Amino acid sequence: MDRMLDRRSILKLGAAGAAALSARLPAAHAQEKPKRGGTLTIGRNHDADTLYPGRSTGLSAIATNMLLYDGLVLHDFQMKIRPALAERWELSPDGLTWTFYLRKGVKFHCGAPLTAQDVKDHFDRWIDPKEAFPTRAKVASLAETKVVDDTTLVCRLKNPTLVFLNNVSQTEWSYAGIPHAKHVAQHGQDYGVLPASVCGTGPFKLKDWVKDDRMELVRHDAYAWGSPAYDNTGAPWVDRIVFRTLPEDAARAAELEAGGIDLDIDVAPQHIGRLEGKGVKITSIPRLSSNHIGFNMEKEVFKDARVRRAVAHAVNRQEIVQFVMKGQADVSYGFIHPLAPGAASKEQMRPFMAEFSLDRSKKLLTEAGHPNGFDTTLFYYEYFPQMTSQVQLVQQDLKKHLNINVKITKLDYTGYYGRYVESKWDGMSWGFQSGHAVGVDERTYHYLHSKSTKNFFRVNDPMIDDLTSKLRQTPDRAEQRVITRKIVEREFDQVWRMWMPYDNGFVTSQPHLRNMTSGALRRTDGYGSPMVARVWLDK
Repeated sequence: MDRMLDRRSILKLGAAGAAALSARLPAAHAQEKPKRGGTLTIGRNHDADTLYPGRSTGLSAIATNMLLYDGLVLHDFQMKIRPALAERWELSPDGLTWTFYLRKGVKFHCGAPLTAQDVKDHFDRWIDPKEAFPTRAKVASLAETKVVDDTTLVCRLKNPTLVFLNNVSQTEWSYAGIPHAKHVAQHGQDYGVLPASVCGTGPFKLKDWVKDDRMELVRHDAYAWGSPAYDNTGAPWVDRIVFRTLPEDAARAAELEAGGIDLDIDVAPQHIGRLEGKGVKITSIPRLSSNHIGFNMEKEVFKDARVRRAVAHAVNRQEIVQFVMKGQADVSYGFIHPLAPGAASKEQMRPFMAEFSLDRSKKLLTEAGHPNGFDTTLFYYEYFPQMTSQVQLVQQDLKKHLNINVKITKLDYTGYYGRYVESKWDGMSWGFQSGHAVGVDERTYHYLHSKSTKNFFRVNDPMIDDLTSKLRQTPDRAEQRVITRKIVEREFDQVWRMWMPYDNGFVTSQPHLRNMTSGALRRTDGYGSPMVARVWLDK
């Protein structure tokens, strides 16, 4: 359950999944010798808010930071943990002390050598409750760090946990990327906002950034240690990456058609046929991501599980799949996607799904004391172009079936993100799940434990606290599955989130891009950024 889908797993999905994959999988070019040089232009629907690793969970920030920074360890394309900035590590017999031995000769973009002090400073900020890190739950078990010498760092834990190494992996998120400590101190609150402030050790460095317009990264020529995540010591191959911020989906599709951009990881289904006819390569793949509508359970009306169940039963999500997503989607089945290895099948999970049922919905709402409905709110950011239509259909269904009046607010990304992660909403919010997280701990403890900083919708359930804590300390895989199934069942019973349809995802690219296939299969990890560092241009 700690691995993402590999190609073999995808080909076992059944006729529909296999057909979609085989019909749209771009040709492999593994035997061709990569070419050095050129500019890769990528379109995206919103800009990064900050490039300080760990202070944002926004997809554009993550996808950029994965190229600018390295972590102590990372997951390779087989999802095994490999050395990165740490060439080796040791764990004490009591499971409380991790000792990392850093790779020698690594240079930051500013030319300074990497030292254990840089790692310590980042980890110390990460665990400091005064710092604005929504990702602090990932290092909740870390008590202190100690520098032994320039290349040796000791991390002491509060209690043994099986997931510490996984949680500080660069490929798990971009939070674990190490910035240059002196740059952070010098620029203070401006670190990660101004181009001159950003200084990592990654394969690319930031050259220019015009907010909400374009961002330019250039190859880090001193990046020569050969990260296994990029499959070879020659990567990155391109000289320059340009991110163009194009909020409108139609605009990105037009730029793909005209050759103005080389790559886009999110194009709406209605544009796919036209783009394919123009020679643009299309890769469709089921995602392990999920979106949901979250309830503010500190508000009186949503404290009652019967109300949350009633809302979930009143929304026809299959209709959204058919009419909004053009059939290129599936109804999400919770935080453990049924396509993930070891997860329960859709059939097994069906009894726990709040399927469309008006009789049950009306009965529950009446029992909860709201036979005439009530007023509430829902805010969202348009992560992908079909989201507005989904939100509107939810609004219509709740009004029509339960007389629940939903006031919708659409926000820009900065406004949305701030309100979402700080739980500053009165009723409901359209939320996100870490689709590219490679460990089940990210999908359970981090989002559901009452003490987690990523528990955005304030779940406070003793049973869940016990189960999620037990899961991260259980080494046996069979027992892990049993515990995880109990967590899934509890969440579906309580309806802390109403899981919504999520499209299969289309990666669109120009035919001159190479090394794209594995990137498409791995796009749920870091929003495709490990793939970006491996791409080369055949033109």
